[in-house]
Amino acid sequence: GARFALFNLGFDNPIARNVYATNATLHANGQSTDFTNVYTGNVQMSGSVLFSFEGPTKVFFNGPLTGASAFNVSGVDGSLLHLNAANAYSGPTTVTNVILAGGGSIQGNLTILTAATLAPGNPVGAFTVQGNATIEGTAVMELNGTANYDRLVAGSITFPGKLTVVVLTAQPGVYQLFNHPVSIAPANLTLPALPSGMSWVNKLDQNGSIEIAGQTTPPNISDVSLIGGTFSFRCTGGTEGY
Repeated sequence: GARFALFNLGFDNPIARNVYATNATLHANGQSTDFTNVYTGNVQMSGSVLFSFEGPTKVFFNGPLTGASAFNVSGVDGSLLHLNAANAYSGPTTVTNVILAGGGSIQGNLTILTAATLAPGNPVGAFTVQGNATIEGTAVMELNGTANYDRLVAGSITFPGKLTVVVLTAQPGVYQLFNHPVSIAPANLTLPALPSGMSWVNKLDQNGSIEIAGQTTPPNISDVSLIGGTFSFRCTGGTEGY
């Protein structure tokens, strides 16, 4: 099939026209993470469509992918593909050696192969798979408070791969990372250290959630002064980030 190549168009020059791809390859050129391309139009696919990366560039599909097609994604370390729309193509999605991110949805099955990564959200939020999701590679979930964190919602979830949790804001509460229980080997689960007085409660294999238990403690504020227009004070103790 045909090959449609993109160079560094940037955020200010999105591809707004519709693209029709039949047994075709959509290709992102570039050797820098500064290279970016954005689709805002509809990409209508048929047959089997490959999206390939030449280097560690970023591509954003902000418009929908539609049609009856399998969608295969491959690249190199650092390649980043965002799916941010409600995509309606019916075939499976297979990701090889690429970071798949975004806050959109897909209709078919999703497979994240061993060298690939799933990073839901844009930048933080939910990625929805109407079919079945299989994570053989790594899922990276960011927590930025109980009202703003990454989630994977799928028809079913199989998780032989790794899960890395990144805490942006350590707020006590329950984080429903998955809508199904997932069984992750202890060696494949990375939870960062929490501030003093907080701890992890792992219920992934029960209901797909993890919890930050404990409470935040305000700092002690003393030595408050206003001298010559300069306001100063001293803080001691308390929870980091309070």
